[in-house]
Amino acid sequence: MSKTLGRYIYDTLAAESDVYSKVGGNLNPRISPYLRNAPTASDFPAIVFDVGSTQVTTDSLAINRTCQTTATVSILDRTYDNADAVAKAVIEALDANTSTADCITQIRIESVEHSMETPYDGSQDLVYRVNLSFSIIHKAPI
Repeated sequence: MSKTLGRYIYDTLAAESDVYSKVGGNLNPRISPYLRNAPTASDFPAIVFDVGSTQVTTDSLAINRTCQTTATVSILDRTYDNADAVAKAVIEALDANTSTADCITQIRIESVEHSMETPYDGSQDLVYRVNLSFSIIHKAPI
């Protein structure tokens, strides 16, 4: 595998014009594996992703290996509609995407969860979150 799964998610989302145009443009897209400190209104919408655990299955001869990893992509915004629009663009960019160069066999959406959080920056506006859970089937464990 030429890229880590986190790098693959970032590169795929940053290369998709419908995604990066919504999260800050191609020069500085707000796509990150961590939530930035003290976000301001201009820091929304934002995408935060997490690559979770990997289940490795090996055939009886220990020759072929298949890995399945769960990844969560969270979209945060001040409005529900904007968070939902970015989530739809993320699903279109990642769902069913494959990359032979990166040994990605399949990416499929597993679940969508909507929630809202109280503001943590002193603002009166809520933060809307859409959590997307993806299953990634690939060849290398990392």
